[in-house]
Order: sequence, then C-alpha cells, then structure tokens
Amino acid sequence: MMKIFNFKFLIFKEGFTLVELLVSMSIFVVIVAIASGVFIKSIQNENHLITVMGMQGNLNIALEQMAREIRGGYLFNDSSLSSAAKDCATDTVSGNPAGYSSVTFIGPSGTTTYALSSSGRIARSEGGATTTITSSDVNVSNLCFIVSQANLGDSAMYGADAAGIPCNPWRVTIFAEASPNQTSQTIQPFNLQTTVSSRVLPKDMPVNLKTGKYACN
Repeated sequence: MMKIFNFKFLIFKEGFTLVELLVSMSIFVVIVAIASGVFIKSIQNENHLITVMGMQGNLNIALEQMAREIRGGYLFNDSSLSSAAKDCATDTVSGNPAGYSSVTFIGPSGTTTYALSSSGRIARSEGGATTTITSSDVNVSNLCFIVSQANLGDSAMYGADAAGIPCNPWRVTIFAEASPNQTSQTIQPFNLQTTVSSRVLPKDMPVNLKTGKYACN
C-alpha cells in the first residue's frame, strides 16, 4: 500500500522597517556628502595650481625678456637718459620707497624703458612705441628696480678706480608682486625677485657717452 506524503513549506516574508530605512538613507547621504566635498576640494586645488603656474610662467617669461636686454645694456637710469627718482617699495608691508618704479637704459636695440602700466601690466617702451609683455590674466601690483652703480654714490660699495670712478658693471635687481586677474579664487599675491648684471663695462661704452663718472681705463 503506497503512502502519499504532503510537504508544506513555510515561506517567511521579511522587509526593512521605517527606522532601518531612515538610518540607511542617513548613512548614505553622509557618505555621498563627504565624497562630494573631497572631490570638489580636489578640483579647486587643481584649478588653484593651474592658475598659479600660469601666472608664474607668464611672469618668468617677462622677466627673462627684461633680463636679456639688461645684460646687453648700460647707463641704467642715468641722469642723461632719465630723471627717475626712487619712488617704489620693494617691500609692500613696510611701504618704504627703496627703488625705481621704472628703468631706462641703452639696450641692444636703443633706449628702452620698462615700467608698470596703469592696467597692472609690465610695459616696454622704445622709440615712442609701447607694448605690454605680461598677460591680461596677471595683475602686477608692484614693480620695482634697484640699480647699482648708476652714479658715484655706489662706487664705495661696488668698486671704483683710483679716482673714485665706478668701473664694475651695472646690476639691476627686479622685484615684482602679482596676483591672478578676474578670478573667483582667493590667491595670495606672488612675489618674484631676480638680479641681472650687465655685460657692458663702463669702459666699453661708446666714447661719446663716457663722462667723468664713467671714464674708466
């Protein structure tokens, strides 16, 4: 005689309670918020770095252009070329005038002047023509030149012959302070300084330009 067995399976249906759902959603929102904050901060840091690198690169190109001409120049801010007075600050914190806001000299292509324009860009003037050598994306707030051996007062420090006439080459120290122009980021001004020595000695100048203060043998 055959017996028939009937098996019954009990299926339990379970779900999340409202409290569990709220807790899970809260944890998920917190994790997403943290991840989003880290991502946004990394994007901001990358944009900050790109802006600073671009600004530094533009200023370095401008200073290299000035340095090339200064190396082949002479009579920096000499009274025969310019009446410039020390009217700019190399240290914007103290604000003490310590240098020239412009530099004029005889360069390889003629009398050249570098100065800061009213729009916050470094400008180069020669023969009545003026061009800017820094980008409009860079705001130069301070440009200052320290000229050594531009007159007899520097001879005691930088060398002179027996008659007290300066004979060593001129030295020009350039100070520049700049920051990005038209940016939503808060970036501290970038300071740059370099010193360039002229390769032209006073004794190598044309004879008609030599005066008593530059007539070295």
